[in-house]
Amino acid sequence: MVARQSDDTAGGMAVRSAIPYGNQISAPRIFALSVVSFGLYLFYWVYRTWEQYRQHTGANVYPVWHALAMLVPIYGWFRFYAHCKAYRDLMEDQGVPHDLKMAPILVVLIICTALWSPMPTVWLNFYLGESDISVMIDLILDVVSLIGILVATAVVCRIQANCNRYWAAIDGDLANRARLGRGAMVLAALGVILWFTIAGYYVRYYLTN
Repeated sequence: MVARQSDDTAGGMAVRSAIPYGNQISAPRIFALSVVSFGLYLFYWVYRTWEQYRQHTGANVYPVWHALAMLVPIYGWFRFYAHCKAYRDLMEDQGVPHDLKMAPILVVLIICTALWSPMPTVWLNFYLGESDISVMIDLILDVVSLIGILVATAVVCRIQANCNRYWAAIDGDLANRARLGRGAMVLAALGVILWFTIAGYYVRYYLTN
């Protein structure tokens, strides 16, 4: 699709009047892939939506590095904040209503990061030994981590709902869905392996003790 460009006086960038095919992502897809991939899909979501932003605005941004920045402690919070703010600014410039409140998003992100960072099992078992206590702590940490993933996914779904509203307002086509992508499928496969590994750890322990 060839897109015309118009001047964006507020942002100082060339915003395209038409967008490439496939920018809307449904909440069920985000939720399902995030759970299956043990949260890995959320990093892919950051990459994919930043790539869409680059295609749409022509801005000189780097989706891969942007997604990898999410792994950097503290700095990743600011990059995610900038991610949401960039889309919020697009919506405000184009007069599209949104409910992106930046401060609550950042607070929830910090909480999710804390929940989604359990102590590695190998180190826990090294200090405590493999015992009922250490395995129980492992289980608690895994449950807390899952809660962090679910909360982070809920936030991302909320953000994506606003993005979907923007894309619909720009191109007027609610059926304009993003393709699944090989990266998402690879991360989902890795997540399944991780889930089986975690489950196998507990099954092995309780069957042998």
